Parts: sequence; structure tokens; C-alpha cells
Amino acid sequence: MSQKKVFGIISVVIITLVVLFCFWKISTKPKFTTAVVQKAAITQEISASGKVCPPQTLNLYFKTGGKLVELKVKTGDNVDAGQILAKQDTAKLEKQLEQAQAGVDAAQAKLNQLLAGASPETVALAQTAVANAQTALDNALAVRNVAYQGALNSIRDSYVKADDAIHNYTDRLFTDPRGSNPLFEATITSANGVGKYQITERDPEKKLIIGSRRRDIEIMLNEWKKLVDGLFLQNSNDLESALVKSISNLQFIQEFLNDIAAAVNSYNSKNLADDTIYQNYRAGILTARTEVDGSLSAVIAAQSALKSADASVAAAQGAQKSAQDQLAVVIAPARQTDAAAYISAINQAQAAVEQIRQQINDLTIYAPSAGTIAAVNGNVGEIISPSSPVIVLIPLGGLQIKLNVSEDNIVNVQVGQPVDIMINALGSGNHLEGVVSAIDPAETIISGAVYYQTTVYFNQPDSRIRPGMTVNALIKTAIHENTLVVPASAIEAQNGKKFVKILQNNKPIKQEIITGLEDNNGMVEIISGLTEGQTIVLEK
Repeated sequence: MSQKKVFGIISVVIITLVVLFCFWKISTKPKFTTAVVQKAAITQEISASGKVCPPQTLNLYFKTGGKLVELKVKTGDNVDAGQILAKQDTAKLEKQLEQAQAGVDAAQAKLNQLLAGASPETVALAQTAVANAQTALDNALAVRNVAYQGALNSIRDSYVKADDAIHNYTDRLFTDPRGSNPLFEATITSANGVGKYQITERDPEKKLIIGSRRRDIEIMLNEWKKLVDGLFLQNSNDLESALVKSISNLQFIQEFLNDIAAAVNSYNSKNLADDTIYQNYRAGILTARTEVDGSLSAVIAAQSALKSADASVAAAQGAQKSAQDQLAVVIAPARQTDAAAYISAINQAQAAVEQIRQQINDLTIYAPSAGTIAAVNGNVGEIISPSSPVIVLIPLGGLQIKLNVSEDNIVNVQVGQPVDIMINALGSGNHLEGVVSAIDPAETIISGAVYYQTTVYFNQPDSRIRPGMTVNALIKTAIHENTLVVPASAIEAQNGKKFVKILQNNKPIKQEIITGLEDNNGMVEIISGLTEGQTIVLEK
């Protein structure tokens, strides 16, 4: 075989291998069915079935009594479905609706801010709040240290003053004052040793009580000294206990000195053997009482100052913790659970808006269908009772639909909602429009299940419709315009959460989302987690 043929065979083999490799790369490349996140209107609908019923005259009422401020029709007028016929005063509710809508906007702004993250200015403010809270805490601690030291000093000083009052001023009037049986009894002898006079309590029983108290005070002073000596290493709670004990001791000594003073002051100094000694006793007791009274006031003031300082420290610590927590929240990245809380706030605010709108609707009479006004009762300015029909309407064409709505769905149905009507006899391609005009308050039992009969009027008459025809209807309970939507087939649920897969670099990446409305065409509203234009995976 020639060299040229061998070279040709090798070239063919190489080319074949390259082609096979490329084919293998293409065949093994993963393929996905994808969709693009886009904005669209989405409608939540409730399906129900029923029948066409014969015509009847409609009596239209206000739900609540009030002044009639607008009457837009007269007898004989032809009206369209949804046309306003009469109104009560809604000025206050209109203002409330404006405020409630502002609440929705504010809640939405907070969600947007959360998803965008905190601004540098917000972080700086939070950091400043932490620094200010720390400064306030440092100041409060410094004040408490002063109050603590003041309380220590007042306890020590009160003990010294009490000890001085008893041992240096009161004991001169006792026999064996520090013994086991002190006796309140002092003898005054004149300078020449001739005259003698005894100072004591004249009531024997009270005299014994005073002696007993003097013995108790000696024990109290010994225990008090131990308490004072041990205060250096004790904490704030122990100091508060020492303050309470000191106040109790001072009050006991105060009562004791009051009894001594009453006994001493009961004597007439002119009759005493030596008035100078007697006056010295009186002055000593007065000094003792003054020292004890002053100490008691100082300890009570110190106790109050310490309590106030402790309260200020606790408040400052709480403010510091709150500021630190707020800073942590500000600088923390947005979490899905946080977003869910804001979304809940938006939903609550929106519910308030819808409630007020419903109240406004309750003060407005709309034409439930096209027809002719048969009667008008009342004049502008009159107070209208909710039990009196304001308008009597003969529906155009007269036919109406009675739908059976299940108990699970009736909570979302309201008077005035649009209805997509499909009558079997007209064929699947024929869709008519109607509006919910009434909902029966009492249930209807069908085959053991609970339903609520809902009346629907046609927006336009149709000569093909006959009573008794079977109807399938979709009641549009909610419509959201210009919102993000994706196919339901892209969504999977796991552990109570919902996810989609975003296609990035030809790889599916799991992304948590929060959903809203879901329509009957397999589309789902996305409240958070996705942005317009993203590519998501439907199936592999």
C-alpha cells in the first residue's frame, strides 16, 4: 500500500472521530424547557354551576340607614349594568380610603426598601444610635457608682451617729446600760452632796420596756457593725438590704429616744438638786435625737437615689440592647421570612382598603343589570331606612342565573363582581358577561354538601337564552394588573415553601419565591423572589 493511501485512510479516521465527538457533545448537552418571567394581568376565578331562572322585579336597598345625597334616576329611566343609581354620604369613607391606600403604598415601600437593603445613611443613623445609647449607659453607670458610694457612706455614718447617740448621750441615764439588765435611772446630786434627785420613767411597766429596748439596741448595734464592716465586698442587692436594715434600726432607736426624751422632759428643773446636770441630760438627749433623725433622713434619701440610679441603668441597658438589635437588623441582608412579614403587612393594608371600598359600595346602589326603573322612593336629603327599597328595577330581558357556590369559595364572592357565563345550549365558544347581584345568607344542602345560592344578572339580553338552561360560570374574585407571572408547572413546593429553578449558565439554580393569585390557565402571580425577564426551567 502506498504512503499516500495510508495518509488518506488516517485522515478519514481522524475526521470521523471529530464528527463523532461533536455529535456526542451535542447529544449529551442538557436540554431544558424554559419560560421567561413576564408581567401580565392575572385573574383569580371561582367556578360554579346553575340554571337560568325566570325574571323578577328587583327591590334595591341600602345596607345601612343614612341621608340620601344623590339620586341619579327617575321612574321610567333605562339603566345599564353597574350604573350608579343612588348614594348616601361617603365623604368620610373616601378620606379613610385615601389614608388606607397610603398605608398600602407605605407598606409596599418598606418591602422595596427591605429588598434593596439599607442605605448608607440608615446604617450611619443606626450606628450613631448605638454610640449614643452606650454613652447614656456609661453616664447612668457613673451616676449609679456615685449613688452606691453615697449609700455606703450613709449607712456607715448612720451607724456611727446611732452608736454615739446611745453610748455617749443616752447611757448616762442608765444603770449597767450594756449589761444584761439595763435600768433607766439617773441620780442627780447637788454640788455639796446634800441634795439628791432621781430621773427615771415614773410608769414601772414602761420603765421595764425602756430597759428591755436598751438591751435589744446593744445587740442591734453589734450586728449593725458587722453588717457595716462587710459592705465593701457586697453587691447592689446586698447594699439595698443593708439600707433597709439601717432604716429599721434607726426607726427603732428613734422610738427609744422619743420615750427617753418624754420621761426626762417631764421633770421640773427648778425642783432638781442640780439644774445644770439636768439640763445637760436634756441637751444630750436632744443631740442624740437630732443625730438619729438626720441619719434616718439621709439613709432614706440614699436608698431613693440608689433605686433611681438602678432604674436608670436598667433603662439605659435596655435602650442599648434595642439600638444594637436595630443596627443588626439594618445591616443584615434581607431574608425571605422578613419579606413574608412585609408582604403580610401589605396584604393586611390592602384588606383594609378593600373593607373601606366595600363600605362605600354599601352606601351606593348600583344597577345589578341593565333594565328599567319601575319606581323611586325617597328624595335627596331624606333619611332612608335600610328596610325600605329605594329603587325598584325591572331587569332588561328579565332572565337571571342562580349559581350554587360551595362553602369553600363563597367567602371570596361579593356583590358587583364580574362573571364569565357559559351556557351549554349555546356551545362552548359562546361566552356571555354578567355580574353578581345577590348572595343568599342561608345555606343550601345539595347531596350532603353545603352551597350558597348566588344570583347573577346578564349585562346584555340574549334572545337565545331560555329559563332552565344549564350554566357554567367563572366568578372573577380578584384581578391584579401588570404583575409578575410564571407557569404553575415551574413551581415546586418543599417543607411549606415554594421554589422555581432559574437557568444560569445553562444550569438550573433553585430560587425560593412567594406566590399570590393563581388563575385557571395555569399561571401564578409572583410577589417576591423573581424579576421580570429572568429565565426559569419548566422541565428537564
